[in-house]
Amino acid sequence: MDWIPVSSSRMRAVCYDAPNRCLYIRFNNGSIYCYSNVSESDFEAFMSAPSLGHELVNFQQFHPYRRVQ
Repeated sequence: MDWIPVSSSRMRAVCYDAPNRCLYIRFNNGSIYCYSNVSESDFEAFMSAPSLGHELVNFQQFHPYRRVQ
């Protein structure tokens, strides 16, 4: 997986797995979560948000997630 570093107080990096429609987020504490059913347009909207932290709160309402590490 190719991780994309992000500028956020909560997140360190993200990785989008298009074939599985999963957005992985690596948080600053080292934990990694998988957000399911993420379309490419959802991913692009997430990445272009002015605040990834605020966008994550909205994102969690529409995409199931689980801790993977």
